[in-house]
Amino acid sequence: MLKRYKNGFFNLIKEAGLSPIDFHAEDAKFEGLPAFIISLGDTPLKFIVVSDSQIRYEDDFDFAYTAFAPDFPQIPTYLTGDRFSIQDIYKQFKAWLTEHVIEYIDDLITPDLWAQIQKDKTLVNGGKISGDELTEFSEEEKIQLRLSINEFRQVIVTNFSPSEKEMRIIDDRLNYLVPERKPLFLPT
Repeated sequence: MLKRYKNGFFNLIKEAGLSPIDFHAEDAKFEGLPAFIISLGDTPLKFIVVSDSQIRYEDDFDFAYTAFAPDFPQIPTYLTGDRFSIQDIYKQFKAWLTEHVIEYIDDLITPDLWAQIQKDKTLVNGGKISGDELTEFSEEEKIQLRLSINEFRQVIVTNFSPSEKEMRIIDDRLNYLVPERKPLFLPT
């Protein structure tokens, strides 16, 4: 296949809002014929353009592609058996990008709400805390808590500049969080 034809596919990928870096293109054989194969990364999604070497015309092609469907990637890929100009192949390629590649990417990044709710159920039902399972904080954990609360207090002072009255309320509430409930802070 001529380089200008190959470059046309490159440009169509960009026009579709996709990155050519996410694709792999190679000259190979498909059903024993010379082919230009464009794949979406390591996925089974492929668009195959075949040029029958028996035909003298450089722009007489056939094509095949992998479709994204519910039983993906089990759908077999077959050539159409017809002959197309490069412009017709480009139209088919644009349709493949829109109907299969973009659809596949959208499905890949869409969260599975049913799987999430199952996961959340497991966490909620399997993650109940009973009084028997609770343990006291270690001394190291208590020190870390005090340091973290002090850092949090400093962020409040730096970012919000509370009044003296507001600082007393903040200190009272932060001191309540400390396991030993001793005042941590000196008046400001």
